Amino acid sequence: GQEDIRKENVLPWAKRLAKLALTRDLKLKLREIDTELNSVTGDESVLEILAKVENVISGVSSQLVSSEETINLGDFAEEYIEYLVSERPEFSGVQTGFPLLDERLGGGLQAPGIYLIGARSGCGKSFIGTNIANNCIDKDIKVLILDTEMTKEITMDRWLSLRTGIPITTLKTGEFAESAALLEKVRYEVKQIKKHLHYRNVAGQSHQRWISIARKWLLSEVKFSPEGTINPCLIIVDLIKLMDLSDIKNIAEWQLLGQIMVDLQNFCIQYNIAMIVFAQLNREGIEREDQGVFGASDRLIHNCSGAIILKNKAESDYGGGSTADGTKKLVIVKARFG
Repeated sequence: GQEDIRKENVLPWAKRLAKLALTRDLKLKLREIDTELNSVTGDESVLEILAKVENVISGVSSQLVSSEETINLGDFAEEYIEYLVSERPEFSGVQTGFPLLDERLGGGLQAPGIYLIGARSGCGKSFIGTNIANNCIDKDIKVLILDTEMTKEITMDRWLSLRTGIPITTLKTGEFAESAALLEKVRYEVKQIKKHLHYRNVAGQSHQRWISIARKWLLSEVKFSPEGTINPCLIIVDLIKLMDLSDIKNIAEWQLLGQIMVDLQNFCIQYNIAMIVFAQLNREGIEREDQGVFGASDRLIHNCSGAIILKNKAESDYGGGSTADGTKKLVIVKARFG
């Protein structure tokens, strides 16, 4: 007899056909790559040659997280409400570990979205980035730091100091190894961050290269969930600036910074991820607390989901309290979802 056609019987075969279709598309893309590489003359840079391959491959990966079909929101609404009622999803965004900040941002760092954190030089941008990343990995969320200024050794010193409570100077000199207890503690904490924290120094590299590195990390380390979406993660860019001044020819610096933000935003949308980007505040940021204190403010602010100022507390901010409550403050000047 003929079997009944049931949803539970059709779905496994549909998934199998989708994988075979993807395999067919990849074979076609390989032919495209071969054609692209045959056009190489030898005058191109290494990055330009790699870009010929990456541009084709990224087109395939983007198909996995996007669709050209339109969605009837009326049809989707009923399904979405039932999902919320039955599943009661807890994950509403990447939690920074600062409850008040997460609340004001609408439940954490929402995806897709860029969150801009600006501060004057030496105010602690990298330290708060380390804190947020640390809180994320404790929740099994993988983090990638793209660093334009420091080194992996400096970042590791700060990280281990944060997790162990050992002063940075004691860590840097290896003095902690004189205590068996401290040595054991450091080795334990290293194991905790091993699978979740990733770092790459990108000083002197173009933002297109940042995106290429981030894409490879998403596909190789974070990976897709069974539902076909990228697993929860966070990318931190510390900090946004022009790497190659030769790029400034017939375009203003603020325009180029704006284009970097647009490209980063499109990348976040493509993979439905959250990103923190650190930026330098102009001199007005010493006193003022508004959107205009960000360098190239209009272009940067327009393309972010949240803008936050990090600065030292003024005397009036303590309200009779002590520095035990912290010497820094975060001022939210834009919160799209909050």
